[in-house]
Amino acid sequence: MYHSQLAMGAVMADADGWQLPVQYGDAVQEAAYLRETVGVSDVSPLGKVRVVGADASQAVAVLLAKATEQTVGTVSEAGSAFEGGGKLLSACLAPDEFLVLTPTGMASSASNTIQSSDPVCAHAVDVTSGLCAVSLVGPATHDLLSRITELDASPAALPDLSCVQSRFSDVQGLLVRRDVNGIPIYHLYASREFGEYLWEALIDSAKEVGGGPAGTDALLGLRERD
Repeated sequence: MYHSQLAMGAVMADADGWQLPVQYGDAVQEAAYLRETVGVSDVSPLGKVRVVGADASQAVAVLLAKATEQTVGTVSEAGSAFEGGGKLLSACLAPDEFLVLTPTGMASSASNTIQSSDPVCAHAVDVTSGLCAVSLVGPATHDLLSRITELDASPAALPDLSCVQSRFSDVQGLLVRRDVNGIPIYHLYASREFGEYLWEALIDSAKEVGGGPAGTDALLGLRERD
């Protein structure tokens, strides 16, 4: 996604070895997208740990106690005990498969913690570098999603703290919803090889509903109110 973002005028900054857009030249407009229509943001540095095995829920419960209560399609949230804090999410993809989502730079610690817990039939793999991640934020997010997927992503079908695997602009991906201050927020994860294509498809769809790209400055402003 990097070269497409540069072509859009992105000002970049380092985030744990990744280059992320801080802004695209108009931070006020980008913040307005998030509040009023929809903003599209690159959040690929967020940590991603795949946990598989018959005891996957027990393994994930080392970090998020409620993981053992999760059903397929649900998301659990907990504060991180790692240095730096932040939130951890666990998305239940199947009875024996979870994706644990961590703040930037914490995936390795999360994976090691799971692997060093009491022996269980589960395996944790840090897949951060293999998946791109794009955040879709704002009240018009559903309108954007309706343009790129046949999935019913309405608030009733995909409420806060839920997840679903489907195709988005013909790319297989995982959609995770976690709202902030009543503002709909979806994170879309897909194989990094489709990153540039998916980014451009999302930006085109966002523009159709009055939205556009938003950098990390605008996102941080939203998060500070969380």
